[in-house]
Formats: sequence, structure tokens, C-alpha cells
Amino acid sequence: ATPHRPQPVAAVVATPDGALWLGDAGRCDEPGVLDPQTEGALWRSDDQGATWRLAPVHAPAHRMTTAAAQLIAFPDHPGALLVRSQRCRTDAVTRGGDLLLTLDGGASWRTVPPPRPHTGAGHDIAYVQATSPQRLTVWTGQGQVFASEDGGASWAPALAPLPPEAAQPLPLQHRGFTFTPTPDGLLRAAPGGDTLRVFPP
Repeated sequence: ATPHRPQPVAAVVATPDGALWLGDAGRCDEPGVLDPQTEGALWRSDDQGATWRLAPVHAPAHRMTTAAAQLIAFPDHPGALLVRSQRCRTDAVTRGGDLLLTLDGGASWRTVPPPRPHTGAGHDIAYVQATSPQRLTVWTGQGQVFASEDGGASWAPALAPLPPEAAQPLPLQHRGFTFTPTPDGLLRAAPGGDTLRVFPP
């Protein structure tokens, strides 16, 4: 069989309905960035990674044009999924670093308003933690930390160290398998020790 083309994976999560969601890491395509990338999107699998279907992320007046960098699912909120898009930054421009949220399993999306300082311009987001769709903490590309208790409608400065997992996507334990994001795709390890690359499809 012909090997699949390598494709970097940024994150993988499981939602309460048992689905796996995968963030295609892509590459930045801004001027001054040498590696091109495809438009941002998610992939969903309902069969433990055997097959995948593309799940575009489109919110009103907003399309995720940079790749997915981080995914957060909420065990107590079925259908909810938070996506942070990849922050692509050069001396000339910054793209991405946005938060998008679905509450209905990806059928519809909305943007989460970013923290806005007195200048009115929104901060780009470099990392996010969330315990619910309403309770969010973000680390910005400008080196600040903000917290929200109302899903991004309002933000307050916060003090919190950047967690270690921000530097490396974590493996996911799901239904007896271990799913590990890598620069070449997604690996699935069975309890017996056999490992298979299940993404790209």
C-alpha cells in the first residue's frame, strides 16, 4: 500500500458523544514565513480514527484561515468544542490566534471576542485554558493573561503561569486506545502495543 502523506497534527480531543476531533496543524503562509499551509479545518472520526471527515470552521463573518492549533472539549457540555486557531506572526502582520466555539457538534460556530485593551484592537491569543464554554483563561501574543467568566463577553487581567502542555500536544486516552499527535500525523496505540498511523486519511 502507498504510505499516506505526512501531515502535522496539533491536537486531538474526544467529545462526550464518543467522536474524535483532530486539529490539522498546517503551516503559516504569511509573507516572510517560508512554509505554506492549507486553510484551517478540523477532522472528525466516529470510528476510533478508521475514517475521517472534514469539518470546516465557519462563523458568521469569520472563517478560520489559519490552521487549528488547540482543541478543548467539555465533558459536562455535550456538543461544545472550543478551537484556537494557529497564530501566524511576522514583522509585518499577525493572523490567527482566534477562538471559535460550537455548542452543537460543529453544525454552527461563533467567534469568542478577544480581550481588547484601551486601543480597541483585539489581542491575538497564543494559548487558552477552559473549564467550561464560559470560564476561559487566555495567554496573548503580547505576553498578557486574561480571564473571562462569561464566554469572552468581558475579560479581566489575570496572573497565571503558562502550563507546560502549551509547548507540546498531549496524548489522548480514549476507549482503550492512546492517540498521539505528531508532526507526521496521528498515531493510535492499541492496548497490546501495536501502533498505527490513522491520520492523514
